[in-house]
Amino acid sequence: MPPELTKNQIDDIRDIRDLCAEFSADFVIIGAIAYKLYFPDEGRFTADIDAVIALDSDEFVEFARHLEEFGWKRDPNLEHRWRTGADRISTFYRPVPNCDERSKSFGPRANS
Repeated sequence: MPPELTKNQIDDIRDIRDLCAEFSADFVIIGAIAYKLYFPDEGRFTADIDAVIALDSDEFVEFARHLEEFGWKRDPNLEHRWRTGADRISTFYRPVPNCDERSKSFGPRANS
């Protein structure tokens, strides 16, 4: 049985994937959405999308600018949480520090 994601979730994942491709950034879905993709019959539902995106600080500033152009808004209290124009939530985490040069930081304050 194929996983049942909502049309909005699929659209958001495609948007994130396409933007990551423009930046040649690695993109990995994690959290409950990933769980649902591997275990679709478990009945677990989540509306938000959690992902790891490998970008350095300078690249992320530009990436964030593109998200904002597409109508996404950063949560003022949680810099890694974003909302679409339709108020759907996505959370972007940084990779483990020092796993390689490219993925040392994520977001403007990641190294502070």
